Amino acid sequence: MFDHQVESQSGSRAASRQGRLCSRIRAGVIAAALAVHGGAVLASPKSMAAYEDAIRRHEAEDHAAAIIQLKNALKEDPKMLAAHVLLGRSLFKSGQLKAAEAAFQEALKLGVAREEVVLDLGRIYLLTGEARRTLELVPAVAPTPTAQAEALTVRAMAYSQLGDQAEALRAVAAARAAAPSAVNPLLLESQLRLRQGEIEAARAAAQRATDLAPNDAAAWVATAQVQQQSGDAKSALATLDRALGLNPRHAEGRVNRAGLRMAAGLDAQALEDLNALKAASVNDPRAAYFRGVLATRKGDVAQAKTAFQEAVAAVASMPQAVNSADDQMLMIGALSAKALGNREQAREYAAGIVNRNPRHLSAQLLLAELLVEAKDFRRARPMLLALRDAMPKNPRVLSLLGSTELALKNYGPATELLEQAVKLDGSSSHLRELGSSQLGAGKDAQGLATLEKAFAAKPPDIMAGIQLAMIHARRGNGPKALATAEAVLKQDPENLALHNFLANIKGRLGDKAGARKIWEAALAKDPAFRHIVINLSWLDIEQQRFDEARARLLQHLARQADDPDVLFQLGTLEHRARRLDEAERHWQRGYTTQRKDMRPGMALIDLWLEQQLPDKALPVAKAMREAFPAHHAPLLAVARVSQAKGDMPAARSALTEATRVAGADPETQVTIGRIQLSIGEVGGAAYNVVKALQASPDDLGALALQVEVEARRGDQPAVDAALKTLVAKHPTAVPTMVARGSVALARGNLAGAVADFQSAMNAAPSTPMAILLSRAMVGAGQTAKAAQMLEAWARKQPGDKVALMALGEVQAGAGQVEAARASYAKLMAMDPDNPTVLSRYALMLHRINDPGALAAAEKAHQKAPSRPENADLLGWILARKGNVDAALPLLRDARLRQPESGEIRFHLAYALAKSGRTEEARTELKAALEAGGLQAAQSPEVAKLRADLGVR
Repeated sequence: MFDHQVESQSGSRAASRQGRLCSRIRAGVIAAALAVHGGAVLASPKSMAAYEDAIRRHEAEDHAAAIIQLKNALKEDPKMLAAHVLLGRSLFKSGQLKAAEAAFQEALKLGVAREEVVLDLGRIYLLTGEARRTLELVPAVAPTPTAQAEALTVRAMAYSQLGDQAEALRAVAAARAAAPSAVNPLLLESQLRLRQGEIEAARAAAQRATDLAPNDAAAWVATAQVQQQSGDAKSALATLDRALGLNPRHAEGRVNRAGLRMAAGLDAQALEDLNALKAASVNDPRAAYFRGVLATRKGDVAQAKTAFQEAVAAVASMPQAVNSADDQMLMIGALSAKALGNREQAREYAAGIVNRNPRHLSAQLLLAELLVEAKDFRRARPMLLALRDAMPKNPRVLSLLGSTELALKNYGPATELLEQAVKLDGSSSHLRELGSSQLGAGKDAQGLATLEKAFAAKPPDIMAGIQLAMIHARRGNGPKALATAEAVLKQDPENLALHNFLANIKGRLGDKAGARKIWEAALAKDPAFRHIVINLSWLDIEQQRFDEARARLLQHLARQADDPDVLFQLGTLEHRARRLDEAERHWQRGYTTQRKDMRPGMALIDLWLEQQLPDKALPVAKAMREAFPAHHAPLLAVARVSQAKGDMPAARSALTEATRVAGADPETQVTIGRIQLSIGEVGGAAYNVVKALQASPDDLGALALQVEVEARRGDQPAVDAALKTLVAKHPTAVPTMVARGSVALARGNLAGAVADFQSAMNAAPSTPMAILLSRAMVGAGQTAKAAQMLEAWARKQPGDKVALMALGEVQAGAGQVEAARASYAKLMAMDPDNPTVLSRYALMLHRINDPGALAAAEKAHQKAPSRPENADLLGWILARKGNVDAALPLLRDARLRQPESGEIRFHLAYALAKSGRTEEARTELKAALEAGGLQAAQSPEVAKLRADLGVR
């Protein structure tokens, strides 16, 4: 077996990295085996023989055999404390962390001194991501200097895992002071310094370790890591040769040497290291990734895919807290995910490294590359500018920055950067990017010629050919696009991915039948070709051939169970087919079987919010927030769900955090700002408008939101100025029509509002737009017309509960009581237990004085008792009926859950006044009037209560 040492983080690797520490105290364990029995019954010869054999096997790294013998010893003597302790350590080194913890806990129960196993337990908690528990358990003070140094080193690892590098270094310094000759604190310090880019400090720590322990392989591995980080690969290789000469089983040394050998083109020698690791059952993600790279170089796609999947699985199996603390493992996860085509997962890993360690240049470069691939150029650009300053002669940095400037239409800087990249490295990929820049700068002939040159290179740059075909397709030059795509396919006619590309070109040019023919022919050769299965199924969904797509996707799932992309697509299919239960089932499965792709979880949240089921959505939104801490989308989901539940403080908190996470992305800032505005956070919305416009001064969404923010502030000159800017820059855009209509509606220009909203509805029909138009119509006295319009829209959207609910409300307002009842009857039939539907139905009945309102409100509250609006409605109906004693608890509960609601506080004030609690009623009424949002603020009912209570 191999000796796993130094900063490896998966269970089996990281557990056995402590082997050296454990071996140093094995003499104490042997002594303990005798001492703990000294005052009691002596151990049986059989149990001692098994224990002694276990010690030998433990020292030989044969932990499986050691565990068997220790269990044999404990079968003979269940109270043999030393066997419990050694069992825990053998289980620990074999990666069985929970079993190891149980063994140590049993030892404690039987009387082993706490300090005997506290470090072992602390290391277990580190590996399971419970660093805070490690800090709580492992004291900073120990009986001996050596023990104290070990304890402080473990605490330093815990601080590092929690991201507190300063405290980690302080703990390491204290460990060195406690035991100046201890090696482990020096090894950890070297790693910590390297992570922070402090190469010379890391070198000094590693040098001191080799001085103290010249025969310790781990010390030389640490030295090699410093040399490698310094760019001295030749010295690093020589140092690793020395380390592995001292200990051929040192896994960290083997992995590092394999990587360096690969970088030097010594693939055969690298494979020797990787095979040795595999033979020793070392489950290291880095080794799996290296095997994938070597297989890719050989053209063995299947073997490469398997290796990259192994790497991703190994990284994913690590506890999140551990995973997020290990830059190297996150980097391997990112590179492997990228190789598999999972860009989102790769970005998540790379962002985790950069957020934790902003000086990690390799991670920054990878993240920047992924952001460029995702077309998130505004986030990529500042990162690439900083990388150019740090690595001015790096052609990849120059090429990516040039591509970014190109995407942002800064053609001059783009061309200059890409020309520099081509001079440093005249690869076809850089030529391809230069051609794109020239095209963007309007130098069409030059740009196409450069792309043609890249495509004609030896070997041909297939990506350049693909780009040429796409350019011709976009420009409407169908024959040239098809000819180029066919030429690309001729470079590798057996490559089904290129068949897929040709089909995509045909589909882009409108030849759906031709695309379908190619996809079907490709699937006849390989029915399991995933991308073609998905593309052909999207075409089926677009053409509403749901049965064919469903059958194909289900057949793929039978081959590749729980494929998240396919599950997501199946959910989308069923949602389009309005089979919502099936959509939920597929998305739920896609969500529960993995935590790397957020789409199924987000789709579930959207589905439940669409169905007015925020209580069901909240646990998923919170879980998504934990699973994707560096992404704004789950935070927005938490905010939307909290808003739907009426929990405004939680919504505000999530939006504030989302603002921080989103950075300067205009689209995201606008989204956040809109949600903030909807919950009354005008200041937060204004801040996000400023951030969005700083990043993109002409952004349509930001300019439209600016109008709404100024309108909410009541600053009419500012509204006019913002609207003028919006109309000038985007005169015919739908958001411009909506903003202008909203301003008109707010100013009482109802005819203008109706006209603008109608134009927007004609240009981009949707349920929200229909509802907005209906409100303007109602305000203009066109209630019957509004009901007619909504009825026509709802007929086109038979499963749209939001449209049907809006129709019922407008019908009730128009006096069309029976029509309103019919609309709500349809809603109730579609979803009889939906608390929102029940609540809105009860409110409608209450407004038309129907006695059935009480029963509906009771059922709504029963289904969702934590929703303040449900408790408020039931309490209000009861109070109006004179049942104040039953109303008050409900209204108090609603008021405590949503104290900012003027409507709820008015209802409570009304009930309090009816019950004779005048002072409390007066306080609540004042608060209601100050809170705003009191729809009936000028109603006779409010006026009477104000007069009765003396509130002005």
